[in-house]
Amino acid sequence: MDYFRNDTEAATVGGLTIENGIGDVSVHGSLSFKADGASLEMLRALQRRLSDMEIALASVIEEGAFEEAVGVQALETIANPFD
Repeated sequence: MDYFRNDTEAATVGGLTIENGIGDVSVHGSLSFKADGASLEMLRALQRRLSDMEIALASVIEEGAFEEAVGVQALETIANPFD
């Protein structure tokens, strides 16, 4: 997958969907791992995908292909109105 460079690719690992975008990647879903060989293979597949994504992100940043992402503001803690 050519991460961060097109919006035409998607992949699945177990119950996760990885959707490629131009300048972003979205991951949706959930995974459950058991103490078995199938879970180990699923975990290894996820690890490979994340490693590839990390390499692609570092490359995109190094190239300056996209502007810096806007920082996410910290969440404000407020009193529970039901207390």
